Amino acid sequence: ADTCEALGEAMVITDVGYERSRVGIKRMGAASAALLGGSVRALRIIGSSVLSVCCVASGRASAFYCGMHERDCPKPWDWCAAYTIATEAGVVFKRLDGPPDLSHGSRPFHVMDCPSACCAGSEPLASTMQAILLAAKAAADAEGGT
Repeated sequence: ADTCEALGEAMVITDVGYERSRVGIKRMGAASAALLGGSVRALRIIGSSVLSVCCVASGRASAFYCGMHERDCPKPWDWCAAYTIATEAGVVFKRLDGPPDLSHGSRPFHVMDCPSACCAGSEPLASTMQAILLAAKAAADAEGGT
């Protein structure tokens, strides 16, 4: 896995899936804007969540995120193989379906109940991604996205 720790050095992949709702588009736009505004080195869409996670595991990408709303979320069968490959390579997964305030901690990622997540080759980058993406999601919702 890529051990990049700084967003400014990270190549991030996302997947928009089949999300086309007003809320989903607003959340995905807010996430992209937050990452680009945070000076991410590159933001890419490959078109496959499983392949994207495997790119993080192989070091071809620094991080991946998806699940900003309902239809851009991988299903458990999508996560299973990718999660196994990625965790064996040292990739760290974080949930994006919790509260924006992470001071109380968050539930750990689990393939059976986590459609919304990010992952990275390092803990610092995974935590940075989680914080940025949760804040973007909350900001989009506060602006009338829901």
